[in-house]
Amino acid sequence: MNQKDFEIENGVLIKYRGKGSSVGIPNKFISIAIPEGVTKVGKSAFSCCNGIESVIIPDGVEIIGHNAFYGCKNLKNVQIPDSVKIIKDYAFSGCKNLKYARIPETASHIGENIFQGDTSLESYPEGFVIHHDVLLEYVGNEDVVIVPESVWKIRSKAFCWNDMHTLIIPDTVEKIESDPLWGCSNIRSITLHHITFTAENNQPELYWKPVYKLICSVWNLFKNIEHDGSIAYLNKRRRELFCLDTETFRKLLETGKIFTENVIDNDIRYANEHQHYEKQVLLTEYKYQHFGFRDISDKLKL
Repeated sequence: MNQKDFEIENGVLIKYRGKGSSVGIPNKFISIAIPEGVTKVGKSAFSCCNGIESVIIPDGVEIIGHNAFYGCKNLKNVQIPDSVKIIKDYAFSGCKNLKYARIPETASHIGENIFQGDTSLESYPEGFVIHHDVLLEYVGNEDVVIVPESVWKIRSKAFCWNDMHTLIIPDTVEKIESDPLWGCSNIRSITLHHITFTAENNQPELYWKPVYKLICSVWNLFKNIEHDGSIAYLNKRRRELFCLDTETFRKLLETGKIFTENVIDNDIRYANEHQHYEKQVLLTEYKYQHFGFRDISDKLKL
């Protein structure tokens, strides 16, 4: 390896142009030690350098730029020193064989999806990339993903393009940034605040924003049954309420705010037609207890 392999300007490593570059793949993989004096690994400096297997970043580097090691498909090991304070978006994404690369505790800014697609990452054996109790991203491949209770915040696009079908978020999570399920086309069930929403068979995927707002509206109504905003929103999305778990549906029914006398017959018919039979029974019992008997049995197929 030659110093001329590195294009460096004012302490910024602009581009690596050695044998490991995308120009040609060498017969054997190489290890790289970035020269001393570099304070920043620039944008795409090593992107698609398929000949690289190992990289040592020296103490003194403070910034790893956007896509710095993007697509280095044979990269297995990166040593990141405590001097690194900033790691920008997608810095190590697309490195499908990356086994060891750990964010230093001293890092103060971590971009989006720095390890996207890196499903071999042994540094985070359960797939949860967590920094200061913030879930930055999930790079595992489990069908059912249960967020650890140590997490208080979930970052935007944390589950980006994951193939999970079930996501369970504990009550310890206080904040969720926008679109954590970006591109998750197989998701079928979401649990938040002990409220579970499961897609019907004719729904190809869950759309995070409306489901999240619906669950939060249910949760807010349970905390304050006079919460006008939640009542209005849930009335607009009432057909989606049948995708809630049965216990949540029962508690929502008992608030007396959504399934009122003037709509309950239609809701019973809908439950029957869409084979939500447990919810149909709950609605029917509630109707008779609170509004008296009015026969609609000819409309049902029990």
